[in-house]
Amino acid sequence: MACRRRRSATTSLDLQSADDLLGCAFDHLQIYRRQGSGLEKLKGKTVGYIFFDGGYGREPIPLLEQFAKDYGFEVKQYPVPAAEMQNQSAQWLSVRRDKPDYMILWGWGAMNPTAVKEAAKINYPMDKFLSIYWGGGEDDARPTGADAKGFTSLAFSATGANFPALQDIRSS
Repeated sequence: MACRRRRSATTSLDLQSADDLLGCAFDHLQIYRRQGSGLEKLKGKTVGYIFFDGGYGREPIPLLEQFAKDYGFEVKQYPVPAAEMQNQSAQWLSVRRDKPDYMILWGWGAMNPTAVKEAAKINYPMDKFLSIYWGGGEDDARPTGADAKGFTSLAFSATGANFPALQDIRSS
């Protein structure tokens, strides 16, 4: 499986474990991993986790908490109830107060463009704000305009045409 970043440089990594998957969820850690380091770089940092407050959004919490314990970082949780997907100002005021070093968005539907817009409103650094694939559509960043520059999402499939199989087809 490849971890692919969108809306910024496209760097792919092979994922061999859950550790690699979480490491893939941090924009800057992709670079650290290529340089031979990883989650240990988060020691003493704070990772914010804004998520859909339902089963889907709560699934990664035990893993995040275990990694926080193992690697010495803090996780701040910002649940977004279904009724508040388009009104997250309270959560983002908390983010502004807490100043996490990184933010992970585990959103769905209307929650995603709202989160990007609210992050921009509080001047959260978009290059430290990462979404899983559900927040990766252009419609998630477009409403925020140029202020969304640097916002990154993951995709679990690579994009583009630079693959041996496609090259074989083209050369036929």
